[in-house]
Amino acid sequence: SGPSGMEPPRRPVVEFRELDHATPTLPSTSYGSIAQVLLHLFRDWSSQCDHVFASTYAPAIAELRKLLPPGGEVLVPGAGLCRLAVALAAEGYRVEANEGSRLFLTVADYVLNRAPAWKLYPLAHVFSENYSHEQQYLEICVPTPSVAEAAAA
Repeated sequence: SGPSGMEPPRRPVVEFRELDHATPTLPSTSYGSIAQVLLHLFRDWSSQCDHVFASTYAPAIAELRKLLPPGGEVLVPGAGLCRLAVALAAEGYRVEANEGSRLFLTVADYVLNRAPAWKLYPLAHVFSENYSHEQQYLEICVPTPSVAEAAAA
């Protein structure tokens, strides 16, 4: 984004296309809670969850490298907040990321095209499986890595 951080990027990473009204879509409530967005931001765009990228996305990328040379086209259905799509693009693939949740699309557009790093407490709403206030109020900085860093990796 521009110097103020609020200007639209010169070249958007995400493009929204208007579908014909006859095209079936998921209901707006499908996979679209803020709680899910917070957990996905934590998982995909925070340094605290680098191990998830290493154990989930990295093996998939390694396998794809064996099957498809860079420059090939890759479809990522259910792309969520686009962490895998950005990593694949960094590998040299031409990537189309699709997501059925309007909320996830909106947040992905913000993260990929406009977001400065910001602090977030993604587990504050989770009252089970947290064994201390430190766990429940864990502070993270997202997006980390920045989209530019992830795209250049």
